[in-house]
Amino acid sequence: MGNVADRLRLGYVEDFLDFHYAQWHWPSFNLADVWIFLGVALFIWAEIRHQPGSRRR
Repeated sequence: MGNVADRLRLGYVEDFLDFHYAQWHWPSFNLADVWIFLGVALFIWAEIRHQPGSRRR
């Protein structure tokens, strides 16, 4: 919802990161989305590592 409000109010989203160096350009991304992705990836990794019948500490 915050991104929608920024788009309507400012015409762009402030929390997108966009890096340029000489002719090199990294695609724009949203830092919050990076943390959500990492959290989901860690959750999936932890579930894959968990073996049925074993006790977690």
